[in-house]
Amino acid sequence: MNQFYKPMVGLNVYLEPYFRSEIIEKVYANIPELSDEIRRDLIRLTKDELKVPGFRNPMLAPLALRIRAAEKKFEKDSNFVKQILVSWSDLHRYLLNDSLESLKTLGFNILDTATEYPDPENAFDIGWPEGINYKTIHEELSKNPDNKLTSDENSLLCIWLTGYLP
Repeated sequence: MNQFYKPMVGLNVYLEPYFRSEIIEKVYANIPELSDEIRRDLIRLTKDELKVPGFRNPMLAPLALRIRAAEKKFEKDSNFVKQILVSWSDLHRYLLNDSLESLKTLGFNILDTATEYPDPENAFDIGWPEGINYKTIHEELSKNPDNKLTSDENSLLCIWLTGYLP
C-alpha cells in the first residue's frame, strides 16, 4: 500500500463537530438496523474500547453520554473511525452500488481498498477529480430518488466509497 495514504483519523479535518456527532448518533441510535456481523463488531469494539464514566458497559450508558465518549475516541483512533463508518455505510447499504456508479461517472477512480480498508492507518488518498466539489457530488448522488442524504452525508459517502479525501 502507498506509504502516503492518510489515516482514517485524518477525516476529522473535513468533518464539522456537529456532523461528526450526527454520524455517531445515527449509528448508535440505529443499532438494530445494522446487519448482524457489523452490529456485533460495533458492540464488541464499543464495549472493549469506549470509556463512559460511571458505566462498566458503555452500551448501557445513555445515548448522549455514549456519543460524547465516542466523539473523543473518533478524533484519535482510526480503528474506531473505521467501525463507525462501516456501521454508518451499512445503514445506507441500499444506496452504495448506485452511488458508486454515479461517482465513477464524475471521474472518480476507486481505490482497491475502498470500503474494506484493511489498514485504517493507511486508508485515504487525497485528490478528487478536477472541478468536483461537495455541491457537484450532492447533485449527482441526489439524482437517485432513494437518496435522501444531506450534502454532508453524500460527501462522506463519496469519501467512503472512493477512498479519496478532497
